[in-house]
Amino acid sequence: MIQHIVLFRLKEDVDEATIAEHMADFAALTGEIVEIAQLEVQRDIVGRPVSSHFGLVSQFADQESLRRYQQHPAHVAAFDRLKPRLDHMLVLDYEQ
Repeated sequence: MIQHIVLFRLKEDVDEATIAEHMADFAALTGEIVEIAQLEVQRDIVGRPVSSHFGLVSQFADQESLRRYQQHPAHVAAFDRLKPRLDHMLVLDYEQ
């Protein structure tokens, strides 16, 4: 099983409604991409200067499933909508 963790820090001018839209975009991928074994999308609740705005934790059967997810048109579209508002992101992939 592959654990895929992504943390998103958005640009300063992004409002709460826009953050919620992006979170919903990623949460909706569960119904569209069969390779997703599990997906959780959560908003940061502390708001420290080093905090990410939101993140996702997902699981995939293997690295090939993760690759297909990353290349899936629905994932590409969700990420493309986020990209203009993205300050930076961190990714951690590991095998369980």
